[in-house]
Amino acid sequence: MISEDDADQEARALEQVLAAYSSYQRFALQEYYEPRFKKWQSLSSHQRELVPWYGRYLNLLKDAIGCNALFLSEVVTFAKSMIGIQTCVEDWPPPSRMDLEKTVSMITQVYREWSEECEVERSLLLHRVLKRLKLQCDNPTCTRVLIPGAGTGRLMADLVKKGYYCESNEFSYHMLVMSMYILNGGLQKGQKTIYPFIHTFSHWKSRKGHLRSVAIPDFDIYSELGENDHMSMSSGSFIDCYGPNEKIRASNTYSVSPRMKLIRAEMESAVSVVITNFFIDTSSNILDYLETIEHVLVPGGLWINFGPLLYHFECDDQVETTFEVDLYTGEKTELCEYVPLKGLELTADDILEVSEMKLNFKCLAKEFGIECGYGRPASGFSYMCNYWVLQKQETYETKILRQIIEP
Repeated sequence: MISEDDADQEARALEQVLAAYSSYQRFALQEYYEPRFKKWQSLSSHQRELVPWYGRYLNLLKDAIGCNALFLSEVVTFAKSMIGIQTCVEDWPPPSRMDLEKTVSMITQVYREWSEECEVERSLLLHRVLKRLKLQCDNPTCTRVLIPGAGTGRLMADLVKKGYYCESNEFSYHMLVMSMYILNGGLQKGQKTIYPFIHTFSHWKSRKGHLRSVAIPDFDIYSELGENDHMSMSSGSFIDCYGPNEKIRASNTYSVSPRMKLIRAEMESAVSVVITNFFIDTSSNILDYLETIEHVLVPGGLWINFGPLLYHFECDDQVETTFEVDLYTGEKTELCEYVPLKGLELTADDILEVSEMKLNFKCLAKEFGIECGYGRPASGFSYMCNYWVLQKQETYETKILRQIIEP
């Protein structure tokens, strides 16, 4: 069982995220509306007459912020009820600036995952995944899929609708709270309105495009997923929840508690497919991810990857402490302090070489340079993405063991 201290820490972390959601309107007005209003007020009467529409535009911007705030307040109300939080926003830990910036990014995330407009972006992976899964097994119910870094759960929802059993894993409470609302809130197609583009002000052709609203979700979640029991979601670090109990050093994202050791042991060879979608570059040590994927897959299972290698910690100056733990005494050994989070940015070729030469994977397919946006208008910035399918090969030891166990 989770300890009382861990449970309290988790509750406070959730409250802090809900506080950030609740503070969106104040933060967005302060960051996006007020500086532009002051700039408009500072202009001479002559220059104001050159752009007389700008005051009306600012009013529309303020209204759009209010609409996003209303949406996020509904998310908070639903999450409080579902989680059973009895405290009020005044009692919650104050959100940091990073918490508030993540909340702003959630509007883009919802647009990316749950709008009809972003179907083209999502289909670049989904079509490839469905084709590969059908080659692997004609019966979807025989396939158990794990999606680490699942965001708000759209890829899981798409696969569940096709009959696959899916488990999603997410580390971010911002994502978990939003997915809780989207997947369980009984939403009907186009029921909610958001303004996903109002937080950036450069490169726009027209004000109409900048202030455009978007209806979400793009399908009736209540009728299509409401009674579905093929999906589940876990919270926590991918390597902590699914990695091996050896080979990975303890750190901020990998604990050595007896509870987590037991969970990880149960996850060995537990799933038939792992799909990493815009995910593998989120680790400060990508080798930990590779070890975890190899651990959780059954022999013959597939690792399907899609996304860029825009390493999240490449410019991060934070450090952490890593260490080994003596199996008999439980004491920390080989302690390494001030380990930078950045510094292990492998290339696509490096990853494939390690996977094939060291971790017993076989490459079945690969593509590079696939252009794909992430929650941006069609004319916006695109990432150059990699796609590959690797299959975990059966080792000699597991083959002998299987022959002994099977009649």
